[in-house]
Amino acid sequence: MGQEGRAAGMRKPITKDEARRAAGELSRRFGVAEPRVLFLHRRLGCGRYYPPGWGGGPKGTISLCNRPDDVVLAHEFAHHLHELNMTRDDRHLEDWHGRGFYHWLRNTIAMMGLDGYPWEDEYENLKEWATAAEAQAGAAGEMNV
Repeated sequence: MGQEGRAAGMRKPITKDEARRAAGELSRRFGVAEPRVLFLHRRLGCGRYYPPGWGGGPKGTISLCNRPDDVVLAHEFAHHLHELNMTRDDRHLEDWHGRGFYHWLRNTIAMMGLDGYPWEDEYENLKEWATAAEAQAGAAGEMNV
């Protein structure tokens, strides 16, 4: 699933079969139910997640555009992980793109090997947390010199 040599901020177009296979592989690696993957949208760079019981069928549904890319798949799969790992109480407290989602997005990115994830395309809070994490990692690296 790695993306060796990927330039920062680049998206890799994937086929519908690749998207389904990647969702299946990620589900196995994370030990969760495999979501249904549909291709309903015409716009590029779009996706949506429908949780189990909320229009997503029994296992959840990831809906992608007709020409998907790896970044949108990572984002929507992170919603799947976030939803499956929330408790009933968390659903009332957690923002759809809050810290819990950010945690699962970082894990999905790592599992997919998406070096150079385009944080500039994400929601503002996610960009801020990613920038802070990178600065913190850079400062820790400088101390180890």
